[in-house]
Amino acid sequence: MNFFLQLVTKTIRRQLVIGVAIVHAVLMVMFVWDLTVRQQDLLLERQVEQAEALARSVATSSAGWVVSRDLYGLQEIIAAQSRYPELIFAMVLDVDGRILAHSDTERVGQFVTDLPGKPIDTILKRSPSLVDAVSPVVLADYHQGWVRIGLGQEVTAERLALITRDGILYAIAAILIGSIMAWYMGSRLTKKLRNIETAADFVEQGDLEKRADVSGHDEVAHVAQAFNDMLDTMRLSLRELEESEERFNLAMLATNDGLWDWDLKTDEVYYSVRWKEMIGYGDEELGSDFKTWEGLVDESGKEKTVGLIQRVIQSGEHGFTTEFRLKHKNGHWIDVLSRGRVVRNEDGEAVRLVGTHTDVTDLRAMERELITHRDHLEKMVRERTEELEKAREAADKANYEKSQFLANMSHELRTPMHSIIGFTNILLKKDFDEKSRQFLQNIKTSGVRLTLLLNDLLDISKLEAGKMQASYANVILEKLVANCINDVMSLLDEKKLSIHFSNANECELECDQKLITQVVINLLSNAIKFSPENGEISIVINQFEADLGGTTQPVVELVVSDQGLGIPQSELKSIFDKFVQSSKTYNHTGGTGLGLPICREIVRMHKGRIWAESPLDIEASSGTAFNVMLPVKQKID
Repeated sequence: MNFFLQLVTKTIRRQLVIGVAIVHAVLMVMFVWDLTVRQQDLLLERQVEQAEALARSVATSSAGWVVSRDLYGLQEIIAAQSRYPELIFAMVLDVDGRILAHSDTERVGQFVTDLPGKPIDTILKRSPSLVDAVSPVVLADYHQGWVRIGLGQEVTAERLALITRDGILYAIAAILIGSIMAWYMGSRLTKKLRNIETAADFVEQGDLEKRADVSGHDEVAHVAQAFNDMLDTMRLSLRELEESEERFNLAMLATNDGLWDWDLKTDEVYYSVRWKEMIGYGDEELGSDFKTWEGLVDESGKEKTVGLIQRVIQSGEHGFTTEFRLKHKNGHWIDVLSRGRVVRNEDGEAVRLVGTHTDVTDLRAMERELITHRDHLEKMVRERTEELEKAREAADKANYEKSQFLANMSHELRTPMHSIIGFTNILLKKDFDEKSRQFLQNIKTSGVRLTLLLNDLLDISKLEAGKMQASYANVILEKLVANCINDVMSLLDEKKLSIHFSNANECELECDQKLITQVVINLLSNAIKFSPENGEISIVINQFEADLGGTTQPVVELVVSDQGLGIPQSELKSIFDKFVQSSKTYNHTGGTGLGLPICREIVRMHKGRIWAESPLDIEASSGTAFNVMLPVKQKID
């Protein structure tokens, strides 16, 4: 056997001939096999399509005969299919699987069970020997039965055999012709290759100046030229390699990284000069094995790193990164960032570990200092937050106590003020001179104003303290507004004012009637107070859906507009603050500055909104509109 192998592989010419013959043989066998398979698949696909089409065609033409149970007609249809030379069988069945007509008349009346469960086109079987297709018989959208067709490939099989035979003959011819050509070309090739072989011997001895003969224009000449080019490239690569090694060494010095290379088979470790300098040692002061590193690393770092390396090697990973401390020659510890990569052989076995060590001592020191500063800052923020929280709680408590005080004082002051007003009314009924009566009237007017102020203080205090209780009921807003207009009619007549009341339809609102009445009275009173004589006040009520409180819901909007002095844009929000009046109305009409804040708190209690609108140009156009938006239904918490 060995002699035969030596004989066959003795020369390139023989190898070429035998190789070409084998390649041709393999390729032609694959070609013939592929051709046969493709032809067989093509024929099978054609047979499947033909069987499906024939089954559907017979199912369409036999639908009426199946419904009428005309077995003779069905048998004629089946007999007509005998024109297909590859037909093996054809049959018509009812929905229960009874054969109504068959190409083999003896099987009429028998049952078949291998039918699909649903009336859809189905290939029951597909093979080179038999394609079994079934199609439902449908009439008026009702499933009436089945048509089943079986086709074979006896005719096409003969054609396939001829194709295979011709392919084999062509393959044998190709092998012979290829072998002869390979013998001729091999003879010429070996002669020219000896020239290249001679040049290669000189290169093997270290002579990179020797070149092969490149005479001729064939492929061998091109190989010779490529060989010569390879030698030129090799010389250039050697020079570049030397330069690259120099650049690498300079780069390693610039990055301040130490290089290590661990051979897992021999346990030898290469430590670069910079690696040793990093921990204060010279090039010859440390050994070249793994124990050198083990003797320098701290215990916790050694345990963590060894475990990491073992896991990476066993898991099939390629790289890892870790940190540990190495002991400097002077006795102190340095922080080291280690990056490593596993080198594996063709079998996936780890054979080497290579990587770098970076001194990150200064970086970690800065990080620790930053953490210290961060912790200190967080402590200061927590302390300041606690102080602010305490201040807020104290402010809330003070505000609550203020509201309580105002509520108590208002209650205590209202009683004597009612007495003063009552006694003044009694005195006014007596017979006094005009000057005394004027004094009494001033006392009464001041008492009434002070009582109103006390009432407002009491209301705002109750609202802020959460002691104002609401009693919700369904109220017709139009009627409520009409009653409020009647209450202020005397004030309207006094200034000769007219009211334009517009509402789209009757709006039912769930609210506290007394509190909403107080809001409307306040807004009407303000409109009357700030309107010029013979002016007009507009009241509009609309109902629609809007976003209120984060949800879209049915709402009612009340708009009270006047023709007064107007409010500057910068004051539209602040007028709802306590004891604040517009710069346009201050010292003109009086007031306590509590009416609008009370309205705002009542509207908030009803989960609504209140805001004011005024023309941008106060001088060009006057008047203010107060808008109140309330939900139709209250969601009681």
